[in-house]
Amino acid sequence: ISALESGEAAGGDRRGKQSASLVVIRKRGGYLGVDDRLVDLKVVDNPEPVKELRRQYELWQFAFLAPSYLRLSEEEPDKKDVFIKRSHALLLKALESDLESPEVYNSLAWQFALLKKYPEETLEAAKKAHELAPDDANIIDTYAESHYAAGKYGKAVYWEKEALKIEPDNEFFKKQLQKFQEALEKED
Repeated sequence: ISALESGEAAGGDRRGKQSASLVVIRKRGGYLGVDDRLVDLKVVDNPEPVKELRRQYELWQFAFLAPSYLRLSEEEPDKKDVFIKRSHALLLKALESDLESPEVYNSLAWQFALLKKYPEETLEAAKKAHELAPDDANIIDTYAESHYAAGKYGKAVYWEKEALKIEPDNEFFKKQLQKFQEALEKED
């Protein structure tokens, strides 16, 4: 994208502005590993296509690139540390940004909570998601899972009970609560 921006700054295409795209191919790099398109973004019929491509990428990287890196870290053990560091860098970038997407923060927090890595940043992402969508039971469940991953079992139990207040029949939440309560009992 920086190369496209530099080209625009140097005068751009003499035919005018209309579209821009970014494609990065990596074996099994695509969404859930079903294809090889690690990045595939297109902007068409836009008066500022490169600017719009940058805006889309800034959101997209957190929602799709970070999970792809985490998945690749499991699939390619020899490169695990590299992929986890890349994902962690995206987590930090999201936390430092002015992003206001509870779904993005929730996704990042959930992924890292399951890995039990970077617990403080994971909790921060889950907290931001919860602040942006305080009545979303799935986000509250992620907040609980993040506390669990950080070893804060009492808070995990508390937040899972909050999720169950919103969705009392949710079987997954019930199993989560049981898992957190068992961890809390073992701690005592």
